[in-house]
Amino acid sequence: PLMAACQALITRLNVPQADEVKGVVRVAGNNVYLDAQPNVSYRLSGAYDKLDGYRANSQLEGTTGLARIDYELEKNMTVTLTQNHHNDRTGIAGGILAGAYNTNPTQANEFAAAGDKFTNILNLTTAGVERTFVQADGRSHRLNVTSFVRNRTQDSVASFSGGSATSLLNTGTFGVVTQADISNQIWFLPGQLSIGAEYQTDNIQSPLDGNSFGFVFSTRKSMKRQTSGLFVEERLPLRENVFLLTGARLDHENFDLQDALDPAQNRLRNVSAISPKVGISFLPRPGMTTYVSYGWAFKAPEANTMLFEAPGLFSANPNIEPERANAIEAGVRFGSPEGPQLKTAAYHTFVFNEIIFNPFSGFGTNENFNTKRRG
Repeated sequence: PLMAACQALITRLNVPQADEVKGVVRVAGNNVYLDAQPNVSYRLSGAYDKLDGYRANSQLEGTTGLARIDYELEKNMTVTLTQNHHNDRTGIAGGILAGAYNTNPTQANEFAAAGDKFTNILNLTTAGVERTFVQADGRSHRLNVTSFVRNRTQDSVASFSGGSATSLLNTGTFGVVTQADISNQIWFLPGQLSIGAEYQTDNIQSPLDGNSFGFVFSTRKSMKRQTSGLFVEERLPLRENVFLLTGARLDHENFDLQDALDPAQNRLRNVSAISPKVGISFLPRPGMTTYVSYGWAFKAPEANTMLFEAPGLFSANPNIEPERANAIEAGVRFGSPEGPQLKTAAYHTFVFNEIIFNPFSGFGTNENFNTKRRG
């Protein structure tokens, strides 16, 4: 399978980036002009991907585009606007039995149709302002505020024994992220404090329509989700080449799940967690850093897991629990942030309620498992 994937047709086209070009676009009639401006920079990039896939009806085709403008309003203050677009389509080959696999592992499921596919479309627009404040003693502070609007559409068309199904997951998102980096002093130690807040609201629609052996079925599920977070991090030099890093993050999410066809499935859920971390690093010589760290992490279930389903392929799990993890890591890094780096590390991670797809549960669904990782 690896050799077949490597031999698959891959085409990629990149539009040259223009990060260093200064200017502003002006449209007059059918003409587009670029007027030179010393305080404006722009970037345009794009990509086209095509992969024929390892199995029949598993081809992928997609496009990606990015436009960005940075405008310096005044010294130490910059406004940034971005627009991102992504669109890909992947064929669905479907599962096959062991006998069929042994005969021809590249064949599609006998019931798969040429139109079976997953589609993923993403549009993201952001607007941000960054301001740097410089004190008389030379210390500087930075404030960044970024807002974004995102729309994502994921759908699938799948055929199976006796029928087919069309499912959709559409997500509209608005969010704001604020972060401040402050040069401070704790006792006699000059530190770097980072504090911030995040807020995001999602409106998710997930209808499903299908038929199986003449039986028509539908679902009309939706979810409204509010996500908020607070974080703080402090970096202190204990000595010239020894640094202490401490921090914590608070996450809170509200879920309002609605089933228009079966109101008994409606539910409200709230999940939250505090995730602390601590680490220390030692620089024995330039270009070499040794470190050890310990921390906790939190991840709420995604809308895909709680709502999205495709009969015959997988089902949703609205009762899935969030993930919690703790990890300890020690290692050595060589190199500089601006150049090549080499890192070697040992780690131990324990994940509570890790979300893993279980193919042996009905048609297959995401479930919670406790896992360990060492390496």
